[in-house]
Amino acid sequence: MMRRSLSDRHPHPSTWALGIAAAIAALVALLAPLGLATLVAGPAAQGICGPADAATSPPTSPEPDPTASPSPDLAPAGTSCALPVQGDVVADPTGTGGFVTPATAVLVTAGRTAFPDSHWTCWSPRPGTDSDHPRGRACDVTFGNAIGQVPTTAQREEGWRLARWLRDHAHQLDVQYVIWQALIWNTDRDEDGWRPYNGGGIHDPTSPTGGHLDHVHVSLSR
Repeated sequence: MMRRSLSDRHPHPSTWALGIAAAIAALVALLAPLGLATLVAGPAAQGICGPADAATSPPTSPEPDPTASPSPDLAPAGTSCALPVQGDVVADPTGTGGFVTPATAVLVTAGRTAFPDSHWTCWSPRPGTDSDHPRGRACDVTFGNAIGQVPTTAQREEGWRLARWLRDHAHQLDVQYVIWQALIWNTDRDEDGWRPYNGGGIHDPTSPTGGHLDHVHVSLSR
């Protein structure tokens, strides 16, 4: 009996492959309207989600804390974050049970990598206040102290390293402003440096939490 060749058994391999590709495309088109999770890595995420580079960058300007040390650079170019997205938000990676923007999730990943001893909390309902936390565009960061507890000298120095790191990489991380030690810095007022923080009409700037003496606050532009 004559054996059929592989080409005889599959007489039209190109047509067969095209049929599979068409089926896959149809399946993708069917699932897309359901809002299933997709992988997103925007331009701002590029190069900031891998391990932090061991090198350090000099501060952009003198800081109020003279003992503060240089902040770490972002991770080497070429690394990126791909995050599961549901619509235009993702689950808060800090475990609050809420949702944050993809840019905020990228910031948390990069910040935890650069500062392994940092503790991040982002989403919060904050009823009755005009806050970026319920919008998923803000995080509070501590270095071992509890909220309401004045940090130690070492914890305060780490806070300044983080604050400077956020300022140095504000463009890549979509940082809008940073508050720390009763001082505030805004991206759109960079030339003014760190300015006294008055509480924004919401917080008591003389208290540890209201003045952000116990935690670094960062708000994002998106």
